[in-house]
Amino acid sequence: MAVPPIFKICMITLTSAMLVAPSAGVAADETDSSAVQRKAAELAMQRGLDWLASLQQESGAWSNTNFPALTAMPLTAMVRSGREDLVPNMQRATDFLLSCAKTSGPDKGAIYQQVDGRRGGGLSNYNTALSLLALHAVQESPLLGEEQIPNLVPTILDARAFLASSQYLGETVHYGGMGYDPPTERSYADLSNAYLGYEAIRITEDVEELRPGGARVDLNWQAATRFIERIQNLPDVNDQPWATDHPDEVGGFTYRADVYRDDFGAFIDEDGVERHRSALTMSYAGLLSYLYAGVSRDDKRVQAAKAWIQNNWNPEIPNRNPELTGTDAQMGGFFYYLKVMSRTLDVYGNDTLRLTDGSEINWRNEIISTIVSHQNDDGFWLNEYGRYWEADPVLSTAYALLALQNALGL
Repeated sequence: MAVPPIFKICMITLTSAMLVAPSAGVAADETDSSAVQRKAAELAMQRGLDWLASLQQESGAWSNTNFPALTAMPLTAMVRSGREDLVPNMQRATDFLLSCAKTSGPDKGAIYQQVDGRRGGGLSNYNTALSLLALHAVQESPLLGEEQIPNLVPTILDARAFLASSQYLGETVHYGGMGYDPPTERSYADLSNAYLGYEAIRITEDVEELRPGGARVDLNWQAATRFIERIQNLPDVNDQPWATDHPDEVGGFTYRADVYRDDFGAFIDEDGVERHRSALTMSYAGLLSYLYAGVSRDDKRVQAAKAWIQNNWNPEIPNRNPELTGTDAQMGGFFYYLKVMSRTLDVYGNDTLRLTDGSEINWRNEIISTIVSHQNDDGFWLNEYGRYWEADPVLSTAYALLALQNALGL
């Protein structure tokens, strides 16, 4: 997702031991390898974008039109590619997202479609966050001026206001978080929705300078930090009874503060207490959320998350729950995982990741290699284990393209 330069400059220069500059002794080989990987990534990206362009509907949407996020992510990938020939596709997709924006009523600013009878309704927070990021990317793109698109600032400001109003601030375990749809039966907060909401608000904050009247809209970042703490396996800061300091889990993150996901798993410790396992995808999302919330990289919470990631590097398998080892279910959410992993590491800013055993890897090359190896001959990506909608090749392809662009530093 497009990142304003001011955000990269202000928040995310990393000088910790986790990410280090390549040493002079490996610079030449590293440069050669990176050049090869970059060429492969760019070729894969162009093929994926061409495949998406061929499938765009007349309305400008992709895939299921009930969920604007499925159009927002391909649009973001196209904008980030900088391909001028895709401007007509970007225009049509932008028009479709604008047609989904609510301009009045209690959900003014939301960008979603109500789906009656569906658990979670229209997933208003999820769709709005991803659509907001896409529209901001379009607004910032030099490819799309006033001749190609309308002024998107009012829509962006309204979407920011809707998302900010959706943050849970009641005195519950979900305090500070964000969920799918606050008014529905899925009115809980989870780290996946929360990190997307935090990202959308943080990345688009520059537009607040244009809000009429001068009153700025923002999240309660102190509350957000409290929510993130209650998702982290770190008993020093997490007051939930499931938090553990087990060496395999400490520092990582789970999905919710109240119950564990069946696929991420739990275990009974030696004291007979149920503990929630740290999840790969959520641990990257948790670390990224701390950064968006303005927590220092030297803070013990960030350091603990960093250490867990160092000890659990694996770009090939998205789930470490031992009960799923060797099963198809272990691959659930694979491309989503690569997207959030690459986003987190790109936000940190350096190319080299130092693992717990002291070895150093170029994470960009490794992620690129993984993504390219999973591309279909026709240019798309598909997760045959379809949980989290990844059986939809449009979604998996959008995730893969955004992950490639993160790895390329676009």
